Amino acid sequence: MTMKRLLLNTVLLLTAGTCLLFGAYSGEAGKQDRPGPAPVGITDKPTTFVNPINVTVGSERARRAGEPVVVTYKDDYFLFITGGRGYWYSGNFRDWTYVNAPDFPGGCPSVAVRGDTMYASGDKGLHGVFASTDPKSGVWKKVGEYQRDYGDADMFIDDDGRFYMYWGWSQVLPVQVVELDPTNGFKEKGAPVVCFFGDYQNHGFERRRKEDVIFPYFTHRPYFPEESPWIEGPWMLKHGGKYYLMYAAIGLEFSTYSHGVYVADKPLGPFTYSPHNPLTFKTTGFMLGAGHGSNFHDRNGDLWTIAMVPTYYGGRGGSTIALFPSAVDKDGVMHSSTAFSDYPQYYQGIKSDAVRSKFTWT
Repeated sequence: MTMKRLLLNTVLLLTAGTCLLFGAYSGEAGKQDRPGPAPVGITDKPTTFVNPINVTVGSERARRAGEPVVVTYKDDYFLFITGGRGYWYSGNFRDWTYVNAPDFPGGCPSVAVRGDTMYASGDKGLHGVFASTDPKSGVWKKVGEYQRDYGDADMFIDDDGRFYMYWGWSQVLPVQVVELDPTNGFKEKGAPVVCFFGDYQNHGFERRRKEDVIFPYFTHRPYFPEESPWIEGPWMLKHGGKYYLMYAAIGLEFSTYSHGVYVADKPLGPFTYSPHNPLTFKTTGFMLGAGHGSNFHDRNGDLWTIAMVPTYYGGRGGSTIALFPSAVDKDGVMHSSTAFSDYPQYYQGIKSDAVRSKFTWT
């Protein structure tokens, strides 16, 4: 071995030894300065949730969760979905109790509350109107009969005690409203009023495009630029003295399934298209679509929108539910936040401004 090679090996050995000693020292020093891992625990009082919400997951009672309706009744939240002879209630929107209700009308649910009485009905061919003063018991009594089919029915009770029916479930017919008479078996009072038609020419999110179809079952058919939108699921909410009529477009099979809103000063209109539409719209992320649901005030008076979102079980597609914080600004414009809504966000009552403060990483 030459002298040059010997010197090189010696230098390399000394360098390696120095690095090892320094690394060992740094590691020990780091252990002393660095805090240990944070304890991991499970709480029974979570402050956050992730969409889609899982109140029905794992339950044989509900293999799909569509057309969700939430109402408040005596400080509890009641959740209804399509097709069930039952529903859920919760005092905190986290822990849910299922109620078996054999006399509940089922179908696409329409639910409204006046005082101590909760009213419910189905839609289309389900004409019966039912009432309960103890919905936790599951006991309902028939109190009336609709005189026509109401597709995607929504019964609304105004602050003055007057009853209205909003309905619409069509690609060609409008959303309509008529006053009901609860003292006369819920028969109609007066003639129905047209609220609005679908308008794909002026409302971009109402356009049906084949590239937005997410269920393979529907990909065999063509979609045309001039095709009218499917409008459905009207839901009336009164807020700040104004009447906000939410609706869904354009079908569950589209990633662009969403909510729009019209506004009026009276329950029978006339209705004006909101400048902030669509209200809920989600075409990216782990969860797509956000339509055909309802909105409600929580116990703090804050506004939320619950929606139906697509899922893929059953071969032809199905649905589950998602929750989005919403609000009405100083100009009376309703808006919502769906960005990153499939990531953790705060439950009701945790943040004072849920629309702007929903993210758990801020």
